[in-house]
Amino acid sequence: MLKLSRKPVFRLAAVCLGILPFVVFETACRLTNAHPEVRLEDSWTEFAGTRPLFETNDEGDLTQIAADRRAYFAHDSFPTRKPAGQRRVFVLGGSTVQGRPFSLPTSFPTFLELTLGHATDHQDWDVINCGGISYASYRLRPVLAECLQHDPDLIIICTGHNEFLEFITYADVRSAPSSARAINRAASQLASVQFLRSAMLDVEQTGVLSTEVDAILDHADGLRAYHRHALHRADVVRKFGDYVQKMLRMCSRAEVPVLLVAPPSGLRDCPPFKSEFSAVTSDRVKQQIHSCLLSAQEPSNAQTVAALTLLERATSLDPAYAFSWYRLGLAQIQHKNFDAARASLRRACDEDVCPLRMTFALRTQMKQAAEDEGVTVLDLQDWLSGSARMGILGRDQLVDHVHPSFTVNQQIAVRLAEEMEQADLVSLPDGLHDIVAPEFQAHLQSLNNLYFLDGRRTLQVMKEWTQGRGDGPPLQSHQKTASQEGTAP
Repeated sequence: MLKLSRKPVFRLAAVCLGILPFVVFETACRLTNAHPEVRLEDSWTEFAGTRPLFETNDEGDLTQIAADRRAYFAHDSFPTRKPAGQRRVFVLGGSTVQGRPFSLPTSFPTFLELTLGHATDHQDWDVINCGGISYASYRLRPVLAECLQHDPDLIIICTGHNEFLEFITYADVRSAPSSARAINRAASQLASVQFLRSAMLDVEQTGVLSTEVDAILDHADGLRAYHRHALHRADVVRKFGDYVQKMLRMCSRAEVPVLLVAPPSGLRDCPPFKSEFSAVTSDRVKQQIHSCLLSAQEPSNAQTVAALTLLERATSLDPAYAFSWYRLGLAQIQHKNFDAARASLRRACDEDVCPLRMTFALRTQMKQAAEDEGVTVLDLQDWLSGSARMGILGRDQLVDHVHPSFTVNQQIAVRLAEEMEQADLVSLPDGLHDIVAPEFQAHLQSLNNLYFLDGRRTLQVMKEWTQGRGDGPPLQSHQKTASQEGTAP
């Protein structure tokens, strides 16, 4: 009996002895503060490091975009101590928020500040532009956390275009079972685990993103790295909803109102940036599709019902081939079947293997997250389509595939001000658009010619960028997986 009773004791002692080194290591890391200063918010979207977005000037009275962040953020500033009676708005997002291909002076946040200057309750509004070039939702969360420390009265989040810009290597990890994610999340709170992760950041590892944006198309061979199987669309869409929801909850916990904006995607004048056949499409079927596309543009078939028939056949042979849907949409426009054209062009956007525009799956996910949190969403795609030619967004409203024109940025600003009024955040005069129009025009005329020239040059560079003509170093090891499977060019 005595011998049997000792067995559990020996087993317990053996277990304790086995875990003792880990306990000692964890204690040492905590005592020496050896783990990273920045705690990783989400073990499924880790960054190699983070840097503050804001810094104060030497006098300490002005907070501004940090100098080492201005490769991606334009300079903006606000008083460190918020003046009495002033209300502060932070607008977060990507280049659409920043006003590309131009900059802050013609962005919708600037026009919003001009609009709010006409508030009938005489409140002084300061709108700070936190739009980062190529910034996706997962990179906005640290930015939001910092903005919430500066006494905001409103947060506006406009995101959705940039979710596929970086080479997301952690999609396989994202789809792990919830139990595994829970274990990983708990482990990530240990100082020893954080120390080991920090020590290994120089080694490529799943789930770790660079401190600053590393867009695939910034590299010389970036466009070739885009393949359907490498996108992990379902995972990216699902996590996008998670990121949006977490940002909404951050605002809720801070008791700060938030407006959510889904940016516009050009459809009518923007062919897919890269089309790719489905993996199961045979060479014979590929040839049939090419034949349909070529025949549809022959003079004898162009602008005829025969062209529509050929293009419909092309889409049916391989519904994943984006360019077929784009051609079909244009043909349907020619036949004034605008509803069908809108659906086809939307499908072309969704099947694009290089998704530089917010897909409709992402829009749906954003709206669902907002509904769950009771937050208003302004979908610029739906709203602007109402005034677009044929009800389909194109170059009459966007200067390229995603960026609004000066006029549309002004319209967005007025609409946001109206949304703020509906939320009882501001009181506005009747006939607001007519009141602000002269001020908008005067503001544009105050900008020098060099500003507009630089914007046009940037637009040309951006067009070349979307065509895969980036001049950065070639993609190497972390893109090898994308080129290993045979796919159509």
